[in-house]
Amino acid sequence: MYYLKYDNENIFLTNHNKIILTQYNSYYKFMTNILEINEKSNDRMELNSLILNSKNTLIIDLSSISSITKIFNSENKLTEEYIKSKLENNVINIDDEENINKIINDIINKLYSEMNLKNVNIDILKLIKNNSSIEIKNSDDFFNILKEVLKSSTLKNIFIIYKKGILDYFNLRELEELEDSKLILFEICDKNSIFESNDNILFFDNNIFQITYNNLIELIMSKIKIDNMNEEIYKYLINKIFFYSINEKEVDIMKKYLNEVIKINEVLKNEFKIDLKETLGYI
Repeated sequence: MYYLKYDNENIFLTNHNKIILTQYNSYYKFMTNILEINEKSNDRMELNSLILNSKNTLIIDLSSISSITKIFNSENKLTEEYIKSKLENNVINIDDEENINKIINDIINKLYSEMNLKNVNIDILKLIKNNSSIEIKNSDDFFNILKEVLKSSTLKNIFIIYKKGILDYFNLRELEELEDSKLILFEICDKNSIFESNDNILFFDNNIFQITYNNLIELIMSKIKIDNMNEEIYKYLINKIFFYSINEKEVDIMKKYLNEVIKINEVLKNEFKIDLKETLGYI
């Protein structure tokens, strides 16, 4: 369990969190702040009392085609962290390092001998780090780099924000199976999403509301007071109502149970002040 302090909000996180968007304003504000962490220190967020900044936290955005294209086609923070991690964890023979530095410094002295330079020193590892580049060409590259970055002693947290449809398209579903205490996943729910029993759900409406899937089911069941015979259809509707499904068959089923959908919406309005107008209008 993680404790995220953000914009006077106290948010509890697990390694796998699901985001449901009912209003974009609060989500846009959250994303703007969290993505800034890659660029600089961000005193607006802290996790378990650690103030998040570009040195201790890495944000990987896989929530859109444009964001994932950037990761696959240009230099980015992930590849920078990969190079740093490789250098951190690579055991280099001290004698070899000193010999390489001596050779380079001898060259420098010869090149600029007329300047009568003294005590010229170049750190070869720093030179490598600052002048290396690496490209992520496919999903195998992505996971090889990510697994190496997870070994970093400097990075304490890695946040990955994604949509399941994006993972499917780019063959990145293995991401959801990775287990590491540093790795915190945020799935922005889309039509490919499915709730699991212990999911931690974050509603981004005018405010951020939080509840586990099990507690959400129990809350809706108790407020509507349904019998066991209808429990499965309500679970089905709850799984679909937030994801704006475009599957024609699913929409037909939701139309058939429109009264039940309206009842679910009433509970959300009363308990969280969330109104799923768009979903009801779509159906």
